[in-house]
Amino acid sequence: MSNIRIQFRVGLAAFIIATGMWGVVGRVPSRAASTTLTVTDSADSGPNTLRGRLAVAADGDTITFNLPANTSVVLISPLTVPVTVTLDASGSTNLVISGNTITRVFEIGPAARTTMIGFTVANGRVGAGLSGGAIDSTSEVELVGMTFSANASGLNGGAIIAPKVLATNSAFLSNTTQYDGGALYVTDVSLASASFISNTAIGAGISASGRGGGAYVTRNATVYATLFERNVAAFDEGGGLVVKNTATISASTFISNFALGLGGGLSGGNVNVWDSDFTANTADAGGGGIRSSGKLNIGGDARIVGNQTLNGNGGGVYGSDVRLKDTILLSNTSTYLDGGGVYASGSLVVYDSLFQGNRATQTGADGGAIYSKASSTTMISNTRFIENSATGAGGAIATEVPGAPRYGLSLVNSLLVRNSAGGSGQAVRLRAISTLLHNTVIGDPANIKPAIYAGDSVTTPHVISNTIFSTVTLPLLRLALRNSRKATTCTST
Repeated sequence: MSNIRIQFRVGLAAFIIATGMWGVVGRVPSRAASTTLTVTDSADSGPNTLRGRLAVAADGDTITFNLPANTSVVLISPLTVPVTVTLDASGSTNLVISGNTITRVFEIGPAARTTMIGFTVANGRVGAGLSGGAIDSTSEVELVGMTFSANASGLNGGAIIAPKVLATNSAFLSNTTQYDGGALYVTDVSLASASFISNTAIGAGISASGRGGGAYVTRNATVYATLFERNVAAFDEGGGLVVKNTATISASTFISNFALGLGGGLSGGNVNVWDSDFTANTADAGGGGIRSSGKLNIGGDARIVGNQTLNGNGGGVYGSDVRLKDTILLSNTSTYLDGGGVYASGSLVVYDSLFQGNRATQTGADGGAIYSKASSTTMISNTRFIENSATGAGGAIATEVPGAPRYGLSLVNSLLVRNSAGGSGQAVRLRAISTLLHNTVIGDPANIKPAIYAGDSVTTPHVISNTIFSTVTLPLLRLALRNSRKATTCTST
């Protein structure tokens, strides 16, 4: 028997070495990955509470909730998330996790990617110098069907501070911060069918604070089918949203946001807007709807309507390098400086667009629809300008490049009807070395002042071909309004 035991042990040792199992024998088996843990207790602490389940969760686990409808979990200290988990309350009704206005709700560690589904995080709060009233995360956070309400921070991110947030069908309501990002302060963000309503970046009374009433993004943002409404940047830029690098906005709505600085709806670096609405936003310093410091591309039936700037340029849009295609700019106002619809300081290209009822209202303000201070030729084609006005020069378009060199305006296949100016150029005021008007109709009902004014004794010829100047504007107005999407080509001379 002794020999048999020896032979068995020798054989077992050989098998372990051969199969690579050395060091595994005698080890306690670990719990299987991706276990589902269930919260059944709404108290702050205990084994069956959310805090208790987080304490024993392994990487990749899912925590679900079996609690009565309308349950509130009220905390006295933050919940720590040390591993990658999914918190799934989709099986619960109106679950609220509350900081009770005395504590942050979640603190998420590094390498702990967290997914949250189907509950509300409310009344999280941190004081001076601290960010993220609801969530302070050093890992990526994914949100699905979430609501963040009435959270507050003393520094950045009233609701969330994180390196990256992906939010789908989620709402951010009435969150506040003392510095930047009323609801979010993130490096990158991806939003789909989200809403940001009545969030505020208060501002600490110093420069570079109070930015991004809805969200402040330090790098890139992708925004789809998302609403920014009644958010406030109370001391600086971006009433709805600030994106410092590149913003890609599609099928989204920015309405009634306010910024004390630039960009009532949106302030960004490079900005791409497609099939989106910017309506009734206000900026004190410029760009009532949109402000871009880099390349600005707007198209896909985008609508810029009823925005205003109070003490700056560009009631609808303020940008450096501006491209507009298939865009409507309607009833935007610059109440103090130039460019009721658009103010472009670098380059401007416009085609297949409509400018109607835009105004520059301050005494001497120029460019009811467009003020172009371009460093290259302003290119406009297949575009309608209807009933825009300026108290200064250029009821529809004013170009101004102080000093040499001065560049030109190319206005092709376009229609300008019933635009008016208190100063020179009922339709267009030019200060450029050359101008090309081709296949264009200009209708001036008063015929008292020149429709086009080229000032400063410019000696370079202006080329005008296949262009109509008319005082009979009613038929032209009907033509202009018949189909604002299609270009008008005029071949009469």
